[in-house]
Order: sequence, then structure tokens, then C-alpha cells
Amino acid sequence: ILLHPYSRKDYKYWPAPAWGNLAGLIQEKLRLTPVFTVSPDSADETVLKNIKSCSHSEIFTLHQPYNMCQLAAAIKGSKGLVGVDTVVTHMAAAMDMPTVALFGPSLVRHWGPWSNGSFEKSPYHDQGGTQRFGMVTVVKKDWLCVPCNKEVCEMSHGGRVECMAAITPEEVLTELRCVLGENMVA
Repeated sequence: ILLHPYSRKDYKYWPAPAWGNLAGLIQEKLRLTPVFTVSPDSADETVLKNIKSCSHSEIFTLHQPYNMCQLAAAIKGSKGLVGVDTVVTHMAAAMDMPTVALFGPSLVRHWGPWSNGSFEKSPYHDQGGTQRFGMVTVVKKDWLCVPCNKEVCEMSHGGRVECMAAITPEEVLTELRCVLGENMVA
């Protein structure tokens, strides 16, 4: 399972301990190998270092940063992808790969990843929690304030985006199992 935790916007990040715990759950419960993508950006290197320091299991990564063609091949060679709201998550969805997208304050109706095909309107709605469409699941909290479409959480006193921080690794694992369906090993 390919894991892509990076974004250019802080409000799209899922906490490092959650990524570390998810990697352990994928190994333990699904008996699959979670592999983190690698980015040449120094901020992303810090994100990966934080995930490694929070993990209780071995963290696997791609050997180097991949260009878009290499990344597409890595996605296609995986069983599926878990990522935040970024182009890599959209790539996986467009390639009809099992995809779990973690969303916080973003308007999923506008920015949610679509499976390949032609559609007249978004398959998603902004209100409500987790939504499934084809091989794609968007995990988000079912809170009245979600989506707020803001980069700063008005609920938080610690500077974090509460709706992203509240998504649990267990929720993501459950949705990953659903999208993997018959593709799941063991």
C-alpha cells in the first residue's frame, strides 16, 4: 500500500503519529507492506522523519523521489494508495486504483478525487462524513463545521486542524479494507 502524506498546505496534513500507527495496522491487520513516497522537498523530509519517529513498526519508503511517470508506475504497481488532498491522490483515483483520501476543511464536492470516467457533476457532497465512489473513499469527519474551507481551525487552541487530527488510523484502515475488497491479500 502506497502512503502519500505530503501537501503544500499545512491544513491538509494528517498527524505523524497517525501515519505511523496506520503503517503498523496495515502490516499487522492486512499483512501488506506500507510504503511511503519520498519527496525532494526538505519540509517533506521532515514530515517523513517525524512519521518514522512516531512509528512502532518498521517504515518502508521508496528509494528516492520519483518523477510523475515513475510515481504513476509505483501507484499502478501497488494494491492501493492512502493520501491527503493532493495531486498524487487524484492520480491514483484517475488510474482506478483503490484510493483512500483524507480530507479536512477542503470542499470535497470541488476537490475530491474522482475515479476515471466522465461525469456531469461531482459524485461528492460537502456535508456528511466518509463518502465512497467507485474505487475511491474520502474520509472526513461528520461535523457541522466540516468543511469550513479555511486554512486555520477556529476550534483549535493548539494550531492544529481538528477535523484532520480526529481521523483515526482505525477509521482509515476500515475504509482501506473496503476499497481493497477482492484485491486484498490474506
